[in-house]
Amino acid sequence: MHNSIYDLKREELERIFHQQPKPTVNKLAFASKISRILQQMIASLTKAPEPRIGTVKDSFGKTVWCVYDPITGQSARLASETEVRIWLEERYYAM
Repeated sequence: MHNSIYDLKREELERIFHQQPKPTVNKLAFASKISRILQQMIASLTKAPEPRIGTVKDSFGKTVWCVYDPITGQSARLASETEVRIWLEERYYAM
């Protein structure tokens, strides 16, 4: 009787051992990748219309204002904050 139980267990274990592992897909990682792709697509289709403004220092240490309008693709390097304000107003009224 012992042999038959051991034989059955052994056969079951051998069957399990010889089974090919099924490929597993990490569903969470897949959903995360799809979500990232969709977010990138939406971001590229809905560019922010707000202008980008920043400053850099020129070789003489003076502040230069860099402005960019993503709608028109225009960019400029301006010498003062006043010039930036004028650029913004012209952009606003040109729309």
